[in-house]
Amino acid sequence: MGVAGAAVATAAGDPAASTSARSTLTGKSMYARTTLTSTSGKKIVFSVSGYSYSDGTTVSLSMANGTESHSWSYKARAADLTMDSTGKGTLTLTSTQTGDRGRVKLSFRPTDPAKTTSCGGQVSSKTRKVAVSGIAFAKSATKAWGNVGKASSSITFGTGSVSWSYDNPNPCPSPKPPCASSLSWSVTRSSATSYQGISGYRTGTKASAYAYRNVKLSSPAGAYRSDSRSLSSVTLPTFKGTAASATLVAKAGGGSATLTGKNGYSYTNPCGTSGTLKSTSWSQATAKNGSPALKIPTQIYPAFVAANTDSAYFSRTVVS
Repeated sequence: MGVAGAAVATAAGDPAASTSARSTLTGKSMYARTTLTSTSGKKIVFSVSGYSYSDGTTVSLSMANGTESHSWSYKARAADLTMDSTGKGTLTLTSTQTGDRGRVKLSFRPTDPAKTTSCGGQVSSKTRKVAVSGIAFAKSATKAWGNVGKASSSITFGTGSVSWSYDNPNPCPSPKPPCASSLSWSVTRSSATSYQGISGYRTGTKASAYAYRNVKLSSPAGAYRSDSRSLSSVTLPTFKGTAASATLVAKAGGGSATLTGKNGYSYTNPCGTSGTLKSTSWSQATAKNGSPALKIPTQIYPAFVAANTDSAYFSRTVVS
């Protein structure tokens, strides 16, 4: 770990190596995005990303339409993501590495100066815009979305960036939250091969919901698919009770679930310029579906549906 104000050795290809207060490089990544028409005629936001950290390298291929997205992530070799200190490099992933779900062979080069985020006099991160082009292709394995990109000819991405991460021990300051009352909730479940979470948030007369799922793929080893969808407007959740015993009714997708919690934990935080927020959380709540069940629908892959066996959490915050 670096120490504030002290010079720490940096790795080769580290763009922070010339700074006076040095931090140790811990990871690098690249990201590219463009909008394409899939083989099924669907407008898809297609993105490719690569991450390299101490625990390995991962490459992800993602498709999105509206607020629904699906991403396939694969283990890669360190050599599959190359990046020099300027942000120039390559990203490669073979069809064998994806289990014949896609392939990547991209090159990228910097187009704008790097932007640095520093805290306590040391670098925390750097980002730089890049131009990205080459082969990028992915299969959704569904008729509705089809395939996107090109498997044997080059495409040019509309947006691209690279970033470097550092182990700066100095925390970056965060602004105080606004002084506003709110409700938040979540229902989750997990198994050896998957995880699903549905959550929601209300402030004032607006409420939203979000669902996420992570599924382990049968092959290749270490591969998984992530599904998500957000709803910017849902029926307002309602709260009733005290810290000792409370219920929250969450609604989405035409269904509902009642969350019940006991012995909530209360705490306070500053807000705005001089206000205080009092929050109470029920972290070991239970969930019981209404009829129909709480649900967030999807275009492809199964909809997100809550179950009575899900773990639940909810929190109420008021301005005090």
